[in-house]
Amino acid sequence: MEASFSRNNMVFIGARIQFVATINELFSGLTPPEQGKSIFNEVFAKPEGFTIKPKRPKGRQVEIYFDPICYKEDKSYLIRGAKIGKSKRIMFPVMEGSHLVEKLISTYPFVLMLWDSENQVMLIQQKSSVFSDASLPIEIIMLYLNSVLFTKGLVAKWELIKERGTFWKSIEEFEAIYSLKIELIAPNLFGSTFEQAEKFIRKLREETNGTEFSIGIMNEDGQVKLNSSDKLIASIADQIDNGGGNLKITGFKKDKKSRGRRRFNLRKKYRYIQIDEKFDDVKYLKSEKIIEITEELKDKYTLKKDGHKDENSN
Repeated sequence: MEASFSRNNMVFIGARIQFVATINELFSGLTPPEQGKSIFNEVFAKPEGFTIKPKRPKGRQVEIYFDPICYKEDKSYLIRGAKIGKSKRIMFPVMEGSHLVEKLISTYPFVLMLWDSENQVMLIQQKSSVFSDASLPIEIIMLYLNSVLFTKGLVAKWELIKERGTFWKSIEEFEAIYSLKIELIAPNLFGSTFEQAEKFIRKLREETNGTEFSIGIMNEDGQVKLNSSDKLIASIADQIDNGGGNLKITGFKKDKKSRGRRRFNLRKKYRYIQIDEKFDDVKYLKSEKIIEITEELKDKYTLKKDGHKDENSN
């Protein structure tokens, strides 16, 4: 996705994280969100260096240094953000005796992460000079986190937060749809905003103990349709836009430049979230400033009680 912003303003994308139990009941007696957020804090509230191989770029391991920004509450340190550094090797001139020689050294240019524990949203600063793939830092963190959660009977699922209405706009781009696949994560925090979708998925989870569900719809003549007036479908669409699932489409697009059947994956879409330029590159590294930034951004990725996003949010 392309976007133009003031060069002085930090821009983020957001992912909603859902902690789902892989067993019927957790040994801790806590709910999946409580246990998941507790483990998230335990894993990332201390500096951590690790090497991991994400799905992309294929075959390449990425060396990461995770430097948390924590806030002290009572006797505990709670993670509110972090600097995520990616290893970069450069030739650096150093003096050896009377000679100037170049040596290979590792540096860790970083992007900023914000963690909204209440809404289970992770915000990642966009800086293409560090991560050319906008969502790669999220994938790396989730892979590492899930290696720990697995032993606790939990899994962390994530999807990017989209612009409101992205679900329906994507469908409208097609003049003929042969297959449509809706992927939903077993919910654990959304509440009444997506009541219809929650009831539907919770029923499936009770019957199957699944952590995510897929609904496939096919029509050989390219006549797959969804009714936007249906309360359940509308609720599912809103949930997906807000990081609760994904949509895949195969069909012919209305754009005549797109020849042949096209495959579309909503997972690649995301919402840009921009913060005020008053937050400069020095002050935002303090925990108090991190909290201030996160609070300011909440209205840009959360829904109001009536289920409608503030139309004035950027």
